[in-house]
Amino acid sequence: MDLILIRHAEAEAGAGKPDADRELTEVGQQQAVRLADALVRRHRPAVVATSPLVRAVQTAAPLAAGLDKFETELLTNDGYKPKKL
Repeated sequence: MDLILIRHAEAEAGAGKPDADRELTEVGQQQAVRLADALVRRHRPAVVATSPLVRAVQTAAPLAAGLDKFETELLTNDGYKPKKL
């Protein structure tokens, strides 16, 4: 079994939003899609797990969608978010 850890793609600056609500930038969305394409070609993850932070879910979503598992296999867990939040 392989464990692949990925940090979220480029996210918008804080600009008055709570950290947990920061979304991916347009560049970050493109990064997430390219990452998903590369991982789907090279690996077949059984599970995609992510923190519930918006930018993390947005990064994981293209991968899960590429694996046809967005609804059933994209797992979020509060334990995956930074402890300072």
